Amino acid sequence: MEEITEAILKFLGKADWASIVPTALTFLSAIIATIYTYRISEKANNINKDASEVNKRLGELGIDTQDKQRFIGTISVQRVEWINNIRNAFADFNRGAFLYSNLIKKSFHESYEMDTEEINLFPELVYNMNLIELYLNPSEKVSKRLIDILDKAVKYMSKPRKEDYNILRVSEMREQILYLQQVILKAEWKRLKKETEKGKEIDENEMEIIFKDVAKKIDLKLYNHLLKNIFETS
Repeated sequence: MEEITEAILKFLGKADWASIVPTALTFLSAIIATIYTYRISEKANNINKDASEVNKRLGELGIDTQDKQRFIGTISVQRVEWINNIRNAFADFNRGAFLYSNLIKKSFHESYEMDTEEINLFPELVYNMNLIELYLNPSEKVSKRLIDILDKAVKYMSKPRKEDYNILRVSEMREQILYLQQVILKAEWKRLKKETEKGKEIDENEMEIIFKDVAKKIDLKLYNHLLKNIFETS
């Protein structure tokens, strides 16, 4: 062991430190540079990976936004058109029912004779009722209730007899019909607003909540009379 130690000391004593130190420093600097370059490269790779993930997510968001825009540009336009059509059908039926109910009262006088336009009032009333039924979705509770009352009202006015005809009953049905029409129109506008915000169609449960909320706000008394039972027992 002592011999090995002496040999090392002799070597170190004879070594040319003036040339060894610069060489060692150069070698050490190369190692440090290599390590630094590797770390920089690793960070760059991580940044690129993160950037790739961000770009991928942005792409997905872009697709979602495009899908929403397509929905708004197609379904929403169709909804607006449908709302305008059903509103016009409601107005035509209401006008026809009003005119025909007045005609019935006039017809109770024996001397009264209907003209051609008045004779056509009832067929037009039936046509508008059928048109409304085609526009509405009978699986929706408010729509089904309206269809039932429209049918009863038209049947009641189809073969009126003076002794059976009750103007108060006609007035009551008219009030119920107007109420349900308002609920449908306001609820459909709310549906349109929600679907536009979400960019997708809302489901039946969400729509039922909208119907119920709108119906209560418009007239709680009529809601309790016409709709409470079908909403809260089903």
